[in-house]
Amino acid sequence: MFNDALSDMYHSTIICEKRKGETQAVADKYLSWFMDGTIPIAKTALLEWLARAVQDFNAIETVSGQHPRVGIVGEIYVKYNAFSNNHVAQWLMDQGLEVVMPSFFEFFNGGMVSRAHGVKTHIRRRDLTWLLYGFGQKLANHYLHEFASIMQGYVRYRPHKNILDVAANAQEILSLNHQYGEGWLIAGEIASFARNGVTNVLCLQPFGCIANHVIAKGVQKRLQEKYPQINLLFLDADAGVSEVNFFNRMHFFVNHARNSLPNPFHALQLAAT
Repeated sequence: MFNDALSDMYHSTIICEKRKGETQAVADKYLSWFMDGTIPIAKTALLEWLARAVQDFNAIETVSGQHPRVGIVGEIYVKYNAFSNNHVAQWLMDQGLEVVMPSFFEFFNGGMVSRAHGVKTHIRRRDLTWLLYGFGQKLANHYLHEFASIMQGYVRYRPHKNILDVAANAQEILSLNHQYGEGWLIAGEIASFARNGVTNVLCLQPFGCIANHVIAKGVQKRLQEKYPQINLLFLDADAGVSEVNFFNRMHFFVNHARNSLPNPFHALQLAAT
């Protein structure tokens, strides 16, 4: 939850920073302190350090301007690991787009919802694991509320959707009993982005991962019927594909995102840079 908060502040600040490199320096500082143990892994300490991080990110001088926002979803490893996805988030930011990442914790929180839904639909038993998952979700929601209360002090704060809302959005597209690969989470995240005004979404999956193709590309038609405004691109992270072919498809995606800005003159300015 602490690192998700850092990620939110990093991605929403770096795109509009006035002095290049300042946002990266602040993020690196807190990540380094987290990794070397300076920041203790205890809830009270993490909340205190997060409040300091909020002040530091708020202090970064930014410039006004409008940037297309793009959400990144997909298989858990490829979505977050820069090496495996050709550093796609950095590339998008270099093109003048604001990257919006789902929280990493959402993946685990979604697993708790899946367990409860399995019991509700009689494909799982009410057992000790089910009870523990139910308790875990209540505890997680309590912690998330505490972290969100600190994040409200961040000047560009945008709250994440509650996991139950994400699940409800997913359920309009497919059954929550799709629990292979990323399960229903990809559809839920795409729908949640569309409902929150993030109409450009990039979906990444490993090449040949049949499970994630089924619950990603497999629901593309239904997603676009329900959200016709969405600019949706599915990309396979295949080591055998050249970077040129990978990013050629991305250029069309980016151009569409730029043209969707409310101010077309600003879109032309972004394209020129």
